[in-house]
Amino acid sequence: MRRARSIARARGAALGFALGFALAALLGSCEERIVSNHPMLGGLPGAETGMEVTGPPGARIGIAGVSGAGGSRRTDENGTVTLTARTPLHLMKHVYDTVFKDEPRIFVEQVLSQATKDEYFERGVNVMEAFTTLRERREDIHALFNAMPRGELTPGLFIEPLGGGAQRLCVYGRAARDLSWNGFDMVMEKGNWKLRWFVSNQR
Repeated sequence: MRRARSIARARGAALGFALGFALAALLGSCEERIVSNHPMLGGLPGAETGMEVTGPPGARIGIAGVSGAGGSRRTDENGTVTLTARTPLHLMKHVYDTVFKDEPRIFVEQVLSQATKDEYFERGVNVMEAFTTLRERREDIHALFNAMPRGELTPGLFIEPLGGGAQRLCVYGRAARDLSWNGFDMVMEKGNWKLRWFVSNQR
């Protein structure tokens, strides 16, 4: 009887050792792999998230990842650029690109609203001054768009109708605490959103 118990204990110990060894080997063969990681601000040029943005091409979110029918930048064989902005996020990308790439003519002709251009004309001010102002304050644009990286789909964003086809997109509270501009006004003109101007943060 004692001999049988000793044999059973020995077999149990051997089985436990074998299972432990197999488990260790299995764990040792595993590696951590991030398939896709998209921090909130990962798609914005220059955004700092503390996390690496990974994933297949075209999967990035935010300003740099705007794509699809309705929001595009086309260049024909003559070098003529045509912008379309069917959503606020498309407009944000066109504002960002034309200002940061220093494209005043494209900005004035295709991004800035006619209503804003008319106001400049009425005041006797060259409309190119609008672009110059935004170039000088491009870091304020970057900071604002960083706070609303998904455009109209950004959680907590406020969209306010202004009448006449115009809307205001704003961020408030903590998200706007350090912003000089906390929003922008836009208006629909001939099927595309155009920039009215930016909204000063009243804090």
